[in-house]
Amino acid sequence: MVGQRVLDNYEYLKSLGRTTSHKKRRHLLSSAGCEELLTLVEICLNLLNGSFCLTRKQKQKLLPFANTIRRLARVRSEQSARKLILQQPQQEGGSLFAPLLAPILLEAALAAREGGGSTKGDDDVAGQTNLGFVKQQLETVKRKRATNVSERNVLYNQQLRRYLKLRKEAKDRPVKVQLSNGAQLLNKTVETGVQVRPGPDEPKDKSVLIAGEDEEIEVPTPIRPGNSRSPRNNKKAIKQQEINEKKDHLLAIIMSDPQSFGATDRGKIMNPKTGREFIDSDLNWSIERLVDPRPENAPSPSGTKELMRKLAQNPLASSLLNRLFVGSGQRNTTYTLFKPKREKFRRLRTVPTGFMTDVQADLADFQALSRKNSGYRYLLLAVDVLSRRMFGSPVKSKRPADVKRAFEEVFGQMPKLPETLYTDRGLEFVAKPMKEFFAEKGIKKYETNSKKKAAVAERAIRTLKTRLYKYFSAKNTSAWVDVLPKVLSAINNSVCRATGLRPNEISDVNAREVWKRVYGEGLVPAKKRPKIKAGETVIFPTTLTMCTPLMRLAQPTPSTICSRTIMAQN
Repeated sequence: MVGQRVLDNYEYLKSLGRTTSHKKRRHLLSSAGCEELLTLVEICLNLLNGSFCLTRKQKQKLLPFANTIRRLARVRSEQSARKLILQQPQQEGGSLFAPLLAPILLEAALAAREGGGSTKGDDDVAGQTNLGFVKQQLETVKRKRATNVSERNVLYNQQLRRYLKLRKEAKDRPVKVQLSNGAQLLNKTVETGVQVRPGPDEPKDKSVLIAGEDEEIEVPTPIRPGNSRSPRNNKKAIKQQEINEKKDHLLAIIMSDPQSFGATDRGKIMNPKTGREFIDSDLNWSIERLVDPRPENAPSPSGTKELMRKLAQNPLASSLLNRLFVGSGQRNTTYTLFKPKREKFRRLRTVPTGFMTDVQADLADFQALSRKNSGYRYLLLAVDVLSRRMFGSPVKSKRPADVKRAFEEVFGQMPKLPETLYTDRGLEFVAKPMKEFFAEKGIKKYETNSKKKAAVAERAIRTLKTRLYKYFSAKNTSAWVDVLPKVLSAINNSVCRATGLRPNEISDVNAREVWKRVYGEGLVPAKKRPKIKAGETVIFPTTLTMCTPLMRLAQPTPSTICSRTIMAQN
């Protein structure tokens, strides 16, 4: 949709857009008046605002001139616009105006042909009148009582479609740029980074100019009351006043005995372990976070936790701490019941008895790449726990026949059969044919019940997949079946961080030395201070059913919500 200014300057834009001579184009730009320059600025601004419908090919032609169009849409004076337009051909190495004005001229020609002799101002008045009339008719139909409900609904839908169409046309009306005391002002705020500011000699009015095409309507800005407050603002002010009173009270309690709370005269917090100040500690900031911890993701200064621990032991100060904070949460039963349990922690190590005595196996999932690998969907990977040596074979499915064939191939790669085999409780490992197969081989079969399953095999799968996907990226392929033996050989000939040797270098000869190096010192329990003292009340998570009818209805996902309080003993 084009504006009236574009229609008024149609002949000038037509000459500028169709000329191929650089000399003639420069003459047209240098001799352009204020109205012609404003027309070019208005076109660039409406182009960024999305008022013109461009095809993909037209957008591609304008893409090299995107920076110039943005700068031209943000100019604020006639001199700046003229300077930028005259410098454009030398900067871009081509003409901006041919691809810029071609769709605008076509749309202007169509608008002039359809509009006939009517002016743009008349169209605006008629458009506003039609919009108000249709809206009034829509409200009338909505309030009308009719015996035939379907007839009323049809009439209402017709009026609603008319109203939405007219409102969209009024909303999509292009932005008009006007000149005021040498500065260019926009009548309508757009999302292009352009701000409405008065000119150098223009006073700052307390009014806003609203877009009409040829008319300006002054609407006074709403006056904000000085002392009057809404109920919501009153609540915020009262809450902030309470927080400030708590902060002052806490600060007074701390300053009454700063040594017991670890506070210094400089407003810092002491570290009781080192006897020095916490780095970047701030007493006032810590008190503010303890009283009002919102927003919860805001950082806390160093020493806040230590200060909170000491304040919680003081009966006067503990009542002032916010209950949402971790320290005071010990008194909140709901907080402690719903506190998430830490799942990831250091577990016991898998200790083998010797070389090829303990082997872990698991299936790696490659279903997404089966079409590029002759239908092989899985990879059976077995790992010797002591030497970390890997053995693998592709598998097409989890049926016992396919898994049995893969184990036959894996056992053929091993220097000797393992004494014990550990897997998870998948049906591909615990099926009756598989149990008979392992019994024939004389292998003791165990299934793990923990969440970590066969941890060594899981970690080996991660190492193997890392190597394979690096290969996929380098060679631009997804085939892994053909390169599997080479990748396994490369891993087995690489130095392992745990043993300090290559897996292929470990055998029955040096197995004892490797075992002592890896597991000898690790079996000695570490001397750590217990985190819980004897007689301290703690919350012990259990896997009980829901405790209350309300919690049965809520059905939280972890069943460890319900817990019981126990006393820590020696």
